[in-house]
Amino acid sequence: SFAYVEAFKTLRTNLEFLSSETDCKKIVVTSPLAEEGKTNVSINLAVTLADAGKKVILLDCDLRRSILEDYLLSEDKNKWNKQFTKGLSGILCGKFNLAESSIEMKNLGITVLPSGKHPPNPSELLASKKMGQLIQELDEIYDYIIFDAPPISLVTDAAVIGKYADGALLVVRYKSTPVVMIKKAME
Repeated sequence: SFAYVEAFKTLRTNLEFLSSETDCKKIVVTSPLAEEGKTNVSINLAVTLADAGKKVILLDCDLRRSILEDYLLSEDKNKWNKQFTKGLSGILCGKFNLAESSIEMKNLGITVLPSGKHPPNPSELLASKKMGQLIQELDEIYDYIIFDAPPISLVTDAAVIGKYADGALLVVRYKSTPVVMIKKAME
């Protein structure tokens, strides 16, 4: 709807203004709880930034329960399954490189780095030296890096990713998320 599109354009404008003042180009998107809409916001924010001519990569940093591919691959999922098994975890484990793990979503104007296979040690991988090196590499290529992170109140992963980000976007569900959980997530 028009209101939905305009809401993301407003968010983009606010981020671009913030970026011009503070160089906020790496943004972690998280929520207090699961099913708050953070992945939806991550995707739409990335696409809206790309619509403004920015080069954007969307990283699926939910190495535990990723749903990003469910949003993006509604049609030819078999075509992308092999690519989605490489992903971020494959890079961090040293099995794959960025070129063979990322996916150009030409219809959306963004690049996506899927989560890859779910590892037994997500927090450790996200905190690794290899992750820091990857973020440096991405920072040289892209105007914006959007991190789709797990809920911050449930696991430490979003806080770990926060060390690489310039800012955070906390997504909450209107009239649903308990205020106490919002406060805990902000802390």
